[in-house]
Amino acid sequence: MPAKSEKQKKFFGAVMGAKKGQKGVSGAAKKAAKEMPEKEIKKFLKKESFDSTVNDILKGIYNV
Repeated sequence: MPAKSEKQKKFFGAVMGAKKGQKGVSGAAKKAAKEMPEKEIKKFLKKESFDSTVNDILKGIYNV
């Protein structure tokens, strides 16, 4: 699931940094890095496409 906001994307960037051993990462990002596999973190770092967002909205409206 791609990040929904720029704030989420920055957080998961910090999580990936912690996963790779980057210095200076602490708190929730460090904890998430320990608990999440790298493959899952990469999913959040992908940019959500506009089409995907529109499709999600339409599904909610029309119950498709």
